Amino acid sequence: MKKYSLLFLSLLLMILSKVNGNDFYSISEDGKTLYYLNYIVEKKVEIDAGFENHIMILKRKTGGGD
Repeated sequence: MKKYSLLFLSLLLMILSKVNGNDFYSISEDGKTLYYLNYIVEKKVEIDAGFENHIMILKRKTGGGD
């Protein structure tokens, strides 16, 4: 549940944030990667049979499990 909450929060930050002036998170210049504390959230877009699939991938910077 914690992982899904963090993923939702990360997605919300990526959508609403336009400025990288925060110490807790930063967003890459292309807007597809969010660095939040010890986590990395990557946005991937795949096209399958004409449909766009938007996928959010949550990773830990330091490795290790949840």
